[in-house]
Amino acid sequence: MAPTISVTLARSEQGELMSTSRPGLFRQTFNLWERTTAAHLEGLVRNPMVLKTSAQWMNWLLTARKIADTGIDGVMAAIGLASRRDQEQALHLLHKIEGRLEDLEQRLSEHPRAKRSDNPKGAKP
Repeated sequence: MAPTISVTLARSEQGELMSTSRPGLFRQTFNLWERTTAAHLEGLVRNPMVLKTSAQWMNWLLTARKIADTGIDGVMAAIGLASRRDQEQALHLLHKIEGRLEDLEQRLSEHPRAKRSDNPKGAKP
């Protein structure tokens, strides 16, 4: 038998209904709801038919996504825009070049014969 929660209502001085239950009513109600819902859902997600159907839907959705992604990449290529993969490759190469440039700048600043001047070569002060 499921536990029951009793709520007593009283009228305020203005005639409005108000609850005179203890402060933990919401928590008790939530816990009761969670226990009963969890029991039903636990049985549902262990059902082989539900699992099989869910797996089929997931497989279908992933296949549809792959087809859509392939189609979008084809349209992007036809328009002349870079695909996401092309953009990621370009970004990777830019990061690689940036790292090499920073290394060269550091090596140049540490070089003993490096002269630092604010004027470009050949410019008059």
